[in-house]
Amino acid sequence: QNVARVAGRIAQRATGDTSESHASRTQSLARRRAISIALLSTFHLVGVWLLTTSGHNDLFPRTARARNGTRDAFACVLCANIVAYARVVGSHPGYVDDDDADEADAESSGETELERETCQRCDGRAIPTRAKHCKVCGHCVRRFDHHCFWVGTCVGERNHGRFWMFLATQTAATAHAAWISATGIVGAGAYHRTWGEVWNDNYASVLALGYFYVFLIFAGFLLVFHTYLVASGQTTWEVSRERSISYLRNLPRGSHPFDEGVQVNIRRVFCDAGLRRWRVPSREVLEERERRQTFWNNDRYSCF
Repeated sequence: QNVARVAGRIAQRATGDTSESHASRTQSLARRRAISIALLSTFHLVGVWLLTTSGHNDLFPRTARARNGTRDAFACVLCANIVAYARVVGSHPGYVDDDDADEADAESSGETELERETCQRCDGRAIPTRAKHCKVCGHCVRRFDHHCFWVGTCVGERNHGRFWMFLATQTAATAHAAWISATGIVGAGAYHRTWGEVWNDNYASVLALGYFYVFLIFAGFLLVFHTYLVASGQTTWEVSRERSISYLRNLPRGSHPFDEGVQVNIRRVFCDAGLRRWRVPSREVLEERERRQTFWNNDRYSCF
């Protein structure tokens, strides 16, 4: 759990989460979307430019016989990434509205005795369990995960699945681009005797490989971490701030109160269209869960 907490804080930094920063100011959706589109467009345009100017690689083989399906495959992956990005950029994360006050009251008298959650930045309005205010968006977000400037919005209950799909396609596109860059280096080695000649003939491929490798580490780390969060029913905010969250700090450390099993957790993120009324189980229920022997958690090992 300590590793997950550290990973959560790294993920917050990597995605530019400024939802708790005192210097943050509320920005309009149009502004946030424009910044996001500009950042991702710059990244993709620089990447495409590096691939097309790096000499001979699988995209531009030296001979006609060496042509393969790399162009078609890369185009498909890139299009999938663009579609996934278009679905998540500026998307609705699940903002808390006035109708959620009654729901918050119901949760306060739920399975455990909870403090009544209110948001002082929203004039003391009651908010549901797992909701949090984002200073950048200017709203409370249900099942808040983090604010991501890369997609221009918060990641919450309504769009966490879209965000995961964006990470998956971005990782796939970056990995494929890195592989194409590597083929330029390996291919140049077959036509030159020394690495110096390889560098002189195809140095752009080396630069492209380094460029894509950095972003591959970045996107791959976020993909692995959010896969863990989705499978275990957690959020970045809950993992990184467990001891400071009112509904978690009195529970056993690492208890995962909202974990309903891997299959149910995944279905809730990717398939459920409605909003969930979250309740914190009692200590007895959590202790009973800990005693269960499953493939993911048992006496010999624990995946979460």
